[in-house]
Amino acid sequence: MSTKTLTIGAMPYDRVAALRDGRVTLAGYDLAFPAMGPGDIHRETFATKALAVGEVSPSNLAKALDAGDTAYIGLPVFLSRAFRHGQIYVAADSPIRDARDLAGARIGGIDFFNTTAILQRGILQDDFGVDLAAVNWVIGPVDGPEDYSVPAPAHLARSFRLAAPAPGDSLTGMMARGELDAILTIRAPRAFREGRMRRLFADYVATEKEYFARTRQFPIMHIVVLRRDLAEADPALPRRLYEAFLKAKTINQEALKLTLFYYGSLPWLPAAVEEAEAAIGPDIWPYGLREGGAALETFLRYCHEQKVTDRRITMAEMFPVGVE
Repeated sequence: MSTKTLTIGAMPYDRVAALRDGRVTLAGYDLAFPAMGPGDIHRETFATKALAVGEVSPSNLAKALDAGDTAYIGLPVFLSRAFRHGQIYVAADSPIRDARDLAGARIGGIDFFNTTAILQRGILQDDFGVDLAAVNWVIGPVDGPEDYSVPAPAHLARSFRLAAPAPGDSLTGMMARGELDAILTIRAPRAFREGRMRRLFADYVATEKEYFARTRQFPIMHIVVLRRDLAEADPALPRRLYEAFLKAKTINQEALKLTLFYYGSLPWLPAAVEEAEAAIGPDIWPYGLREGGAALETFLRYCHEQKVTDRRITMAEMFPVGVE
């Protein structure tokens, strides 16, 4: 029986390991996982269309659909999920103690359109009443000019107050001089590790658990996309691929519960799993629109409100094949 190769761009998460090593297979297809970083995956999905399957931000798929690019369809496989309250930083001696204090503040970020920043701004708006249009946004590198950052598109200046650090400067440097009140980022700035910054939400785990208990939303950072021509050639492929990712994730979740051997590098792994189950439920990393639909709807609203997309992208556009 002849097989086709599906080239899949995804990070080497434990939840895809069973697909990578062949414990989970997809009849009629060979699965290839080339070594790729996030930037490579994005390029080989949206620019070259070379990947059959890619792990992408829902904001990037929304932007592509908004621009009329329908080459890929979304599958509700949520390879990356994260609560991001813990990645909002202020100076160690800052008088800011509450997110409401960021009304009209000066806030830095590496990229106006990255998924984490979109989510963080939406939370500041929805939960703490921060008017995003009244904030002074500074988009630039965190620790130095060599860091990754993406300048804000010029058209955003019609809706938001935007600036950039001076050439050679950084968000950390601006905060040290009292020119920034907060930084929204993905990774901890060096100044945080050195004790010169602190998290806005000191007990961020408790804050994020409260957020989930109140909203029932576990934020989605990345979804899986499948090239539309492959789905049209094999209409059963979207569901079968979803089920393969689901099976691999289920295998991993069961492994995390084992106590004879710890399959994750945490000293108290069983306790961490039990804590997550107590907060989220028995499926601590759920896939499917039934579990993830509300978080995605909220995120797509944020994309429209924050001018990431010109219109509100619908769930039906993003996930045209009904996979619960």
